[in-house]
Amino acid sequence: MMTTVGTKGDNQSAEITQIDTKSQESSNSISKDEWLISVEKYVHDTTNKPQIQRVPSLLRDIQSNEKCYDPLVVSIGPYHHGKKQLESFENLKIPAAQNFNLACDIKVSFKQLYEEVANVGESARKCYKKGSTEKYDDESFNKMMFLDACFVLQIILSETGSNQTEEDLLRPWCNHLVFARRDLFLLENQIPLLVLKVLIKFRFKNGSDGTKLIQNFLDQTATRMSRQKKEKWEIDMDAPHLLHLFRDQLIGSSPEDINKLIGSSPEDKNENKCFKRLLHLLRERLIGSSPEDKNKLIGSTREDKNEKKCFKRLLHLLRGRFIGSSPEDKNKLIGPSPEEKNEKKCFKRLLHLLWEWLIGSSSEDKNEEKFVEWYSYRSVTELESAGIHFRPSQTNHFTDAKFKSHLLSGTLTLAPIVVEDPTKSLLLNLAAYEMCPYGPSDSLIMSYICLMDSFIDHADDVKELRKRGILVNNLGSDEELARLFNEISNNLLYDINAYKNLKMQIEKHCHSKAQVWMAEWIHDHFSSPWAFLAFLGAIFIIALTMVQTYFTVFPHSSLGH
Repeated sequence: MMTTVGTKGDNQSAEITQIDTKSQESSNSISKDEWLISVEKYVHDTTNKPQIQRVPSLLRDIQSNEKCYDPLVVSIGPYHHGKKQLESFENLKIPAAQNFNLACDIKVSFKQLYEEVANVGESARKCYKKGSTEKYDDESFNKMMFLDACFVLQIILSETGSNQTEEDLLRPWCNHLVFARRDLFLLENQIPLLVLKVLIKFRFKNGSDGTKLIQNFLDQTATRMSRQKKEKWEIDMDAPHLLHLFRDQLIGSSPEDINKLIGSSPEDKNENKCFKRLLHLLRERLIGSSPEDKNKLIGSTREDKNEKKCFKRLLHLLRGRFIGSSPEDKNKLIGPSPEEKNEKKCFKRLLHLLWEWLIGSSSEDKNEEKFVEWYSYRSVTELESAGIHFRPSQTNHFTDAKFKSHLLSGTLTLAPIVVEDPTKSLLLNLAAYEMCPYGPSDSLIMSYICLMDSFIDHADDVKELRKRGILVNNLGSDEELARLFNEISNNLLYDINAYKNLKMQIEKHCHSKAQVWMAEWIHDHFSSPWAFLAFLGAIFIIALTMVQTYFTVFPHSSLGH
């Protein structure tokens, strides 16, 4: 089930309600001043936005996905620290920290390395949800951050092959590293990137080598999700944690990529409306109003009249610019030369065309909104029967989705994805991160999941995407993969503007009766090459029959009589 209803502030609202309820229950025991102080303290506390948050209960309460948010072999950070089932890897953290210290390019003692992490301990504590670290004093928390950070970097070094010349402590556990890698991308299993940066600067003399290490690790993880070529990208080491960096890698972190997918923002639309209004008044002043415009002006509101007054000065200045305001200019206006008349006509024509281009497109904008609002979710098999063919895109970015309509068909390109056992957990944790109150400002991963869910209803849809190279199924049967996308889309808050142009173009193609009819006819009658050859044979036989009939009816004309 997909939904667009809900806000990231639901958790905050619940906390405020809880405070209000508690205050009502204890109103007889505390004074009004004490209650006001507690409210002010809560407001002050909420200004500190945690960067590493808990999975929203809306997602965690789904029973089929419950285990996707908990670590399997290693805990990182305070949320799952101390769990008995994670003791095996917990015992590896101290020797891993010692190995990391010995391998540092910049020689520093174990104590000095710990103290460097302790210096950022207070900042690291603020990255977690308030109340989740209260049971740890400063020393215990700093030790946890130090050991966890060293262990994370050791896993990254081992996974990228950077420990080949050293004694790799994790080599005996190589069979478990696939689970450890999965655990590093859990929302509740993150460590602040600022802690990793402190250790990286000692591990490598060249600071850029540490950045490349993180980037290579993320690239390798993305390669497991998509075997398509990777575009060059630079990671933001000021990001809060690894999960955020990996999300940037999947969606394409450039603003251009995101703007193409989401479309214009509400601010852009408001600017366009203001500009259109200004252009309307300018056109009205210079070339007059059309009958439709005059009808609109008859019933103009007070706001329209005030708006006109506001632009009057600007229009006056524009008038002075184009027709002149000095006495000499006025004298020139009395007897304008043919060149001046032509210039004015050209300007009016240009303005009229600009008006038609901007204002005339409003009906198209309404049609686009109608298409998106009434977008009917169609599966892969339905779309293919309507003449839409699927192709893998050239990058691994989830935002790289395009549709191109042809005369009798259409081509839809989607980012290829490899689906394995950890894929469900990874996608759900990325979605949970986007759903958090202080998560990313967009919902592109959730929107991608919901888009794929709309394409996949049954195993036949998976089969078609697999044949086209968009899905690589390392999970099991096609039924399992179809069920995976149907399950992980439950309760996700997708962005209605995401993939807006894509949906509109698909809907427009499907509303073209001629294109759909031809595509369905071809699909029904020429689904196999043998059917097509049979059709050609029938045409050939009909042609021969017609020729034979002609020569039978007109035998003498064939002899040249």
